[in-house]
Amino acid sequence: MQDVATIEEIQTAKNLTNSRSKIFLETRSYLRQSLSTLFDLDPLEIPINAHPGEPQSLTLALGISV
Repeated sequence: MQDVATIEEIQTAKNLTNSRSKIFLETRSYLRQSLSTLFDLDPLEIPINAHPGEPQSLTLALGISV
């Protein structure tokens, strides 16, 4: 699966341990890839709002919040 992360997420990941950084970036990549397929969007158009250790939330321009 292609890695998909924003510049901000990459910067955040650099401040985490190696294992936590990998999990942080992988979860976002999997979520973006899945939703981009479902909604036919570019993966980086899908905003994910969460800090490390907190639940992720989504607000999509499609009028839904997850």
